[in-house]
Amino acid sequence: MREEMALEERHKPIDSMRGLLGDAHVWLLVAIYFAVMLAVNTLAFWMPSLIHGAGIGSDGQVGLLSAIPYLAGCLFMLGCGRSSDRHRERRWHLCGPLLMAAAGIALAGWAPDDALLVMSGLVVAGMGASAALPMFWQLPPAFLAGGAQAAGIAMISSFGSIASFAAPYLIGWMRDSTANPGLALQVLAVAIVMGAVLVLKVPASVVNPR
Repeated sequence: MREEMALEERHKPIDSMRGLLGDAHVWLLVAIYFAVMLAVNTLAFWMPSLIHGAGIGSDGQVGLLSAIPYLAGCLFMLGCGRSSDRHRERRWHLCGPLLMAAAGIALAGWAPDDALLVMSGLVVAGMGASAALPMFWQLPPAFLAGGAQAAGIAMISSFGSIASFAAPYLIGWMRDSTANPGLALQVLAVAIVMGAVLVLKVPASVVNPR
C-alpha cells in the first residue's frame, strides 16, 4: 500500500511552490472554484430574500421554504458522490451539478415574482451547489503532491473565495441599480456555466480514479 501511494505521489505534476504558482492547472482550478463559490454563496446570502420577493410574507414560511433546497441538496450530494465513485469519474460529476446550479439560479431570476418558479429554481440550484462543492475538492489532490498540497489547497481556496464577496455584492448592487431584479442572477448563472465548461478542460487522465 505504501509503495502504491509513493508511486501515485511521484506521478502528480506539482510538487513545489514554484511549480504551484507557475502551473496553468492550478489557475484553472482557481477559476472553477470561483464558479462553485458563486453558486454556493448566491444561495447562502440571497435565498431568503428571493423567497420573500416572490410573495412569501411570513418569516416562518420563508425559513421553512429555505430549508427545502438544502435538504434536496444533501440527498443529491450523496447520490452524486456514490455515482462518481462507482463510475470512477470526476469531471462530469462536477460539471453537471454546476450546470444545475446555473439553471436553477437563472430560473429563479427569470420570474422573481412567481413563487413556484422561484422555489423550483432554488431547489435545482441547491442540489447542484451542494454536490458541486465536495466534488470540486476531489480534483486538487490529483495534481498536488507532498508539501505543495497544503499550500495549493490554501491558494485555491483563498483566490476562489473572492466569490464569497463578489456574489452578494453583485446581486445587491444590480438589484439597487437596475429595474430588473433578476438580471444579477442571470449574470451569475452565465459565470457559473463558464466554470462548468472549464471543468472539462481538466485532464480526465489525471483526476479520474485509476
